[in-house]
Amino acid sequence: MRMLSSHLHLLHTYHFFTHITSSHTSADQDPFAGMYPIDLQSQAGASILAGMADRTKRKSYTRERDVEQYLVQGLEKIGIPCLKFIPSNKVGMPDRVCLLPNRQVLWVELKTDGGKLALVQKLRHKELAEHGQDVRVVWSKADADNLVLELSTNCKQLDPTDK
Repeated sequence: MRMLSSHLHLLHTYHFFTHITSSHTSADQDPFAGMYPIDLQSQAGASILAGMADRTKRKSYTRERDVEQYLVQGLEKIGIPCLKFIPSNKVGMPDRVCLLPNRQVLWVELKTDGGKLALVQKLRHKELAEHGQDVRVVWSKADADNLVLELSTNCKQLDPTDK
């Protein structure tokens, strides 16, 4: 039933967009006439349609997993293992743990520009910081690049075998 509902939603969304661009506006040519809770020709309908068209103009959305994969590849290139951290007993822990030279650890939480930290994540980050741990939040590929650049510079100074 859920799949049918999502297919109907997609069909209706498609119809919204084709209805805007098509030349037909009369109910006798519109197979979906009367199916919507509002009249698309009304001011409210025009407002909804404008909002839907606006969404298509927004910048492309980067998924969290894409940023995560990008960060991990960047860190691997400079020799820093970045492990997926999946705790079984504590929610809100950062997504990744990076193993730095001299037994140092960096915790990394990944979010996208549209995301936000949950309260429990903020509490975990504070808890880790109180125990002397470094916690970072990476919001974009640009943030990932900055972190990789910072670590590539700092880890050369920390690595005792690199002399």
